[in-house]
Amino acid sequence: MIVWRKSGVFTKVEKPLRLDRARGYKGLAEKTGGIVSDGKTIFMEADKSGDEPFMIANRLKNTPVVVGKNRFKAGIMAFNSFKPDVIVLDDAYQHLQLERDIDIVLLDNICPFGNYHLLPRGTLREPPSALMRSDAFILTRSDVAKEPESTYNSVKLKNYASGKPIFKAIHVPYIYKIVRGGAISSQGIYGDPCTQDFECLRERTAFVFSGIARNIDFYNTVKGFKCKVTGSSEFTDHHRYTDRDLNMILQLAKKSNADFIITTEKDYARIANRITWPIDLVVIGIKISLGNNDADFNLFIKNRLKKLINANERSSF
Repeated sequence: MIVWRKSGVFTKVEKPLRLDRARGYKGLAEKTGGIVSDGKTIFMEADKSGDEPFMIANRLKNTPVVVGKNRFKAGIMAFNSFKPDVIVLDDAYQHLQLERDIDIVLLDNICPFGNYHLLPRGTLREPPSALMRSDAFILTRSDVAKEPESTYNSVKLKNYASGKPIFKAIHVPYIYKIVRGGAISSQGIYGDPCTQDFECLRERTAFVFSGIARNIDFYNTVKGFKCKVTGSSEFTDHHRYTDRDLNMILQLAKKSNADFIITTEKDYARIANRITWPIDLVVIGIKISLGNNDADFNLFIKNRLKKLINANERSSF
């Protein structure tokens, strides 16, 4: 999941709307669909909406979020409810039934093309040649990709990009919140002030758990905070934590004499209203930074939206 909404990008577009993933993957509303947020009030908890739509609804204020496996029906629901100027779909590049105005593909710069094989032999949904449908590309984790592979991947992507813009982005971790031991943690208090100061973790002991696509990446991120990892537990992506899971995590953390339990914001969304652990819980979020590409990316989006708006205005006469 990637989330960022820069101020100024929607200068003329007053009502953007997020049609997230449209599936609400692993959420109870995946099949039925529904409104997660109207931009002011969140109507679903993570177990119903899915963890990623819930997180997005928390982060994007004044931006409604809608989920539903049937993207067309979810889009109609979104339009009838909010009359948005722009609808943003997450993870919809292969959803060819819906016509799009702009396609942006994000690729992990460490391994953008997998092993070049399609599922089930590989990890790709489509052959790399399908990238030629895209209007722009963002290479994520561009700061940790090693040479010469990084340069090779960039050159390879340019063959598919055909002159289309390629932007580089990095993942920036931060402390989303710290739930003090014994405190009641609930989704109602979700969203404390954030900080990128990890000094409070330095030389302290920590137990790490996560249920995301690449748990090892999160583990390595935590090690970068200079804390002492005394143990860890890994779960599958979008894992639905049971009471047994949560008790196991707590007992393992206690056994390892951890000062903190550390997890991801995505995992926290699934357990926030269910835990009262006696050990401090540190929740780590991830921001996406385009760095020097920020202004160019904003300009690209503005120009494309301006052309679309002007074309729609001309066609209305």
